[in-house]
Amino acid sequence: MSKKVEQSRAHFDRLYLYPRSSPPITLDHLGKAVYPLLAFFARVLEFQSQKVLRRKLDEEVLTALGNSLTAAASGPYFTDAELQSLFGRSRESMQVVAGLWPRMNLAAPDLRELLADVSRELIPRGDPASATWSEWVGASPEQLEAATEVFRRVSTGEV
Repeated sequence: MSKKVEQSRAHFDRLYLYPRSSPPITLDHLGKAVYPLLAFFARVLEFQSQKVLRRKLDEEVLTALGNSLTAAASGPYFTDAELQSLFGRSRESMQVVAGLWPRMNLAAPDLRELLADVSRELIPRGDPASATWSEWVGASPEQLEAATEVFRRVSTGEV
């Protein structure tokens, strides 16, 4: 057996924490509890990163993107077949995403792609001067494109 394998078996149940202003902390002899503990820490980190992303997005961007998701999911712009072919999602799935917005993993590449696709497909289908567009989307096509770009830049870490 190699030395690395021996070490990994000897230390599989240890967790090393490196606080910024303190010496490292070793939690050892955790046994099988190490895995749920790691999952918990991962959720905490994800939640913290969500808070950081949300602070970088202003309310107008969040509203424009949320409205576009709602318009695509429940509005008059797409049939069920179009939702499936354009976005690879059912109407129900789109409604779940729209309903969860923005309380979801904003850094997920799938979400970034979905928002870009919705923006790209929604803009040519609507008349920005119409009452329907104002009711469902609310933002101008330029504002929606700008919001999508801001979201892309923030969620990829460019900003």
